[in-house]
Amino acid sequence: MKKLFYLLKLHLPTHSIVSVVLILSILTSALFTGCTRKVSNDPLISITDLFFDTIIQINLYENPDASLSREDARSILEEARSLCDQYEKMFSKTIPESDIYQLNHADGKPVLVHAETYDLIEQSINYSQNTNDLVDITVSKVKDLWDFSTQDTDAPASVIPAEASIKNALSHVDYHNILLDADQQTVTLTDPEAAIDLGFIAKGYIADKLKELLVSKGVQSAIINLGGNVAVIGSKPDGSPFVVGIEKPFSDGDYMDKLSITDQSVVTSGIYERFFEVDQTIYHHIIDPKTGYPVKTDLLSATIISDSSTKADALSTTCILLGKDKALDFLRQYPDVSAIFITDQNEIIKYPNE
Repeated sequence: MKKLFYLLKLHLPTHSIVSVVLILSILTSALFTGCTRKVSNDPLISITDLFFDTIIQINLYENPDASLSREDARSILEEARSLCDQYEKMFSKTIPESDIYQLNHADGKPVLVHAETYDLIEQSINYSQNTNDLVDITVSKVKDLWDFSTQDTDAPASVIPAEASIKNALSHVDYHNILLDADQQTVTLTDPEAAIDLGFIAKGYIADKLKELLVSKGVQSAIINLGGNVAVIGSKPDGSPFVVGIEKPFSDGDYMDKLSITDQSVVTSGIYERFFEVDQTIYHHIIDPKTGYPVKTDLLSATIISDSSTKADALSTTCILLGKDKALDFLRQYPDVSAIFITDQNEIIKYPNE
């Protein structure tokens, strides 16, 4: 039987998530449930939309027991779309009614936030504490000074923010200025000039919530792609795993590795999709909150595989910030995850070692 492959290019998230490729093997197999029934690995229905400053795609597949109709699937995807809209209006830095916008413009006053926002900020603080302050969601003011959208490999030096501006922004980077009140469900930025950016963790969190929604509606096979944050439900309808390809950094669509996954999440962060180059020096979008400049790292990309997309999202960026050796040591406290690193020497390192 002839086997065809469909390649789907995944777009980047805005907070350092790298381009990934889903290699969906489309073939036909038979299930025997008293009679023969053909099972297709083609999506039953899908949506593509723009949320979180990136393109998202959700594919629902036929359930192995054929219990999901196309009409039900269409209704479920509309609920998923509404959930995306709901979370964007909570976590966005630019939508005036969002929790994060309100918090960043509160002039130091407490802000009542949704439970999900409170939970996500609390989780972010925990990652900060676990990395000796290397992860810091109050890096927003510094990040806003940089523009990595040009992809210019011969950019003028003027695109680098002035040192004085970086120094001033850094004076407002300190997650210890976030005050949480669990009883009131309020968050306070005690430094009125500070600002929060949940970019390193929010898409993972949303992917987990979307997965919960789809499973609760009886979906048994699906792909959730939030701009490169990939979460899958179950396996393909014929029982084979989904396959995710890891792109070779700074290449033109070449791939260095692939992963077979079932009911897991894969998130890749890297320095090579959003950057500019000045005098042969690369400035990428993963900012060191201690210096205000792109972090100096020996990792071009870090891919995390986990049952939790929230965890995979946060850890992928964290590993880039830490660099190879510290990242491998850091991951020992997370025995439920695995990782693939691509170093600045184009070496592939797998954790745990195979």
